[in-house]
Amino acid sequence: MDEKNQTAQDLGRALARYEGRDATAALIMFALGIAGIMAGAWAILTIHPPSDLRGLGAGGIVAGGLFILASLEGLINAFRDYEIIIFERGFKYSTIMESHAVRWEEVTAVWQAAYKRGPKGPASTLIYTILLKDKKKLVLNNDRFKNVEGLGETIQREVTRHLMPQYIQTLNSGGTINFGKLTLSKQGISNGKELVPWSQIRDVKIRNGVIAINKEGKWLAWSSILASQIPNLFVFLDLVDQAVGVRV
Repeated sequence: MDEKNQTAQDLGRALARYEGRDATAALIMFALGIAGIMAGAWAILTIHPPSDLRGLGAGGIVAGGLFILASLEGLINAFRDYEIIIFERGFKYSTIMESHAVRWEEVTAVWQAAYKRGPKGPASTLIYTILLKDKKKLVLNNDRFKNVEGLGETIQREVTRHLMPQYIQTLNSGGTINFGKLTLSKQGISNGKELVPWSQIRDVKIRNGVIAINKEGKWLAWSSILASQIPNLFVFLDLVDQAVGVRV
């Protein structure tokens, strides 16, 4: 049996496939860049006497160059041919240069972050960072994958399903679990400076990528932290929801 089939057999049945981005958008941008440079060069070399059009020609060359630079990452990502296949017991991450079969129990943490290019509108960049037990990191974003949001949520969900039982056992046995700057225990939540018992936590809210933990009798949030700074966000929210509830 070849290595590819052996890997698929080890990970169980294939559930979903997520493809990398193709080169269409990057090629269009590259072509526009070339067109801008050619038009700019034509304006500079052929228009006599010098006029404002020659200045526009220089601007066309600069703009064309910027378009070409912006297209390079997309062309490189398309060449790398990213792909992730989700299986029952893990996932396979592959590019034209490498391939990794990862079991769910090998994933120690997942971070997710969303960034906007402007103050309004939906997130324009989604990034999921996966940390494995061997310290290797896999970075998934929407420059590399077509449906990175669906991919990231699937991985978060599966990692949560595998981590929750052992995390609950840890809490029930009196242990603590670190989620970045926050620590959960059977007694409550700690931010490193103060431990607040669960009975004193009024609620936990998540708005615009910020998690606010509100304490009874306090108008201001007892602690606010970016969701992108919390590893295994879904696990954290599930555990807190079982204790006091999470408002979205």
